[in-house]
Amino acid sequence: MRIVLRNTPFLFLVVACILLFVLWLPGARYPVVGDSILYSILGESIWTQGTYALFGVPYESHLPVQAFLAYPFALVFGHAWGIQVYALLCGMLILWLTFLLVRRHFSHSAAPVAPLLLILSYGFTYNMTQGAVDVPFTLFMVAGYLCYENASQQKKWYVLMGILLGIGCLSRYNGVPVVLFLFGHFLCTRAGHRFAITPWIGWILTGIPLGAWTLRNYFVWQQQGSAYEALYQMNADQSFLSQFFSNVLFYINPLHNFMPVTFGFVCVGLFLYARQKIFLVQTAIAALAIALVWPVEVVRYGIPAYPFFIGFGAQALVDWYQSNLRYKFVIGALGLLCLLGTTSFSFCAYNYGWCNAAMDRSAVFSFLPPFLGITSERQHSMYEAIVYINKNALFNSSVYLSDPALAHGYAERVFRSDIRVTNDAHSSAYVLTDHKRDDAAFPEYASANLPHWYVYAPSL
Repeated sequence: MRIVLRNTPFLFLVVACILLFVLWLPGARYPVVGDSILYSILGESIWTQGTYALFGVPYESHLPVQAFLAYPFALVFGHAWGIQVYALLCGMLILWLTFLLVRRHFSHSAAPVAPLLLILSYGFTYNMTQGAVDVPFTLFMVAGYLCYENASQQKKWYVLMGILLGIGCLSRYNGVPVVLFLFGHFLCTRAGHRFAITPWIGWILTGIPLGAWTLRNYFVWQQQGSAYEALYQMNADQSFLSQFFSNVLFYINPLHNFMPVTFGFVCVGLFLYARQKIFLVQTAIAALAIALVWPVEVVRYGIPAYPFFIGFGAQALVDWYQSNLRYKFVIGALGLLCLLGTTSFSFCAYNYGWCNAAMDRSAVFSFLPPFLGITSERQHSMYEAIVYINKNALFNSSVYLSDPALAHGYAERVFRSDIRVTNDAHSSAYVLTDHKRDDAAFPEYASANLPHWYVYAPSL
């Protein structure tokens, strides 16, 4: 086993990418919603009109890199699914970068194990099926970090580092603390590079994209950050310190990161190696800095730290395998069963709406609430309603969606080719909604699981 781990890293990466695709595919049946559909539509505005606008109105709340890079995939696969394919490819590249990162800081035996452990973290795969911006953001941050480490030996890597970190910061503001931390590390530890030109070109490149975005917003609205300030104020319901401790407790909960078995190995690895790998730990904390104080707690905000932490778990697992502990194989078999059990449960409950629906109908899982919140349940219910319309709607009929973004994004490749999607309410259209109507109309169809989606027949 030790020989295989050392000599066949490429095979492990291929297997990891195949496994990632297999785990991604069942959840990719659902068309994306929320921010992801907005990014895709904003990308259409950039590529076709040369402006960053939503239905003709200049836009500020979402940074533009995700929109720009994901839209070519929307051209091929449609708005509803293109961004999922883009996120999948980013996820595969993250596996490769994680392998390189772990091989640099830990043993060669741990490097192939780390991507496999990363895949088994349900949040990583789930957010690829959602087309979440946190996945490509993680890609740019990890790639920029590796370039920074390479630059300690060859200064030319600073230029690529600047490009990647600059793109990352224009994907999510969460990249700014990482850049500031690395810049501080550069000033404190690389005295020989301070007076060279190439490193400063790299650092200037990190700030150009976000600086240009700031100027754009200033000239359009005469202000910057108003949307994020308003969002923070809207969600902040406790003091800054209380929010920090609440967020720390949220993100160290194993159910909100790697799940118990992998999280246990990560903790052991941190206990054994954190002092030796303190720079890696500090970078991971910098990647989490904004998430730890932001008044919204969601699993995806922790994903950028996964590749930095997972190496500790992989090394602890390899150390345990190579040890001479008694009953090692018995304990290992039980641990593997626990790992597969918790992974299967988390993927079923969160990633796959159809599996979650089956759990809701099973008496075995009656202890679970019927609606878990940020999962694919809502999309599964909507998907069932879409399938119903595609099977039963009259030829050349219309479907009304109240959300203009969904109406635009679902205009192609979601409904039958003869069905027109509209955002204009009129009596001759089927109505697809997640709310019961206020009038006495009875829905023609209601999804079986929470949260319900309804189909109302056209009025005659």
